[in-house]
Amino acid sequence: MCRDVTSDKMRPDLVKAGPMFMRWVLLLTRGAVKYVADNWMKAKGKEEYDRFLESFDRHAIIWFMWRKFGINIEDPYNPTREPLTEDHAAAIYFNINGAEYMVEQGYPTEWRKIHEDVIVMKNSSYFAGMEEGRRQSVTPA
Repeated sequence: MCRDVTSDKMRPDLVKAGPMFMRWVLLLTRGAVKYVADNWMKAKGKEEYDRFLESFDRHAIIWFMWRKFGINIEDPYNPTREPLTEDHAAAIYFNINGAEYMVEQGYPTEWRKIHEDVIVMKNSSYFAGMEEGRRQSVTPA
C-alpha cells in the first residue's frame, strides 16, 4: 500500500503528549457536568471576554506561586503549603481558549481595532527603520 507523505501535514496527535491534554479534557468534562457541554462557547460581549482574562490572571498567579514557591494562595488571605484544590494549569488553558474563541467570533471589536492599529504601526516605515537599526546595532563588527 502506498500513502502520501505526512512530513508537511498538521499533527494534532502531538498535543496529547504530556499531562496537559488529559487535564484539560477532565476540566471540560467537569464543566459539562456542572453546566452543559460547550457552555463556555455561549460567551458574548465584553463582560464575558473580560471574565476569561480575569480568570486567566487569577489562575496563572495561583499556579505560579505554587510551582515557584510551593505556596497555595487559593485563599489569598490565608496562604498555606497545602496542595491546591483546583487544576489551575488546566484553567489557564481553558481561559486562553475561551478568550481566543471570542476573538475568532469577533469579540471584542475594540480589541480588534487596537490590534489592527498595532499591526499598521509595526509595518510602518518608521518602525521598519527602527527594526533595521536594531539589527545593525547587534551585528558583530
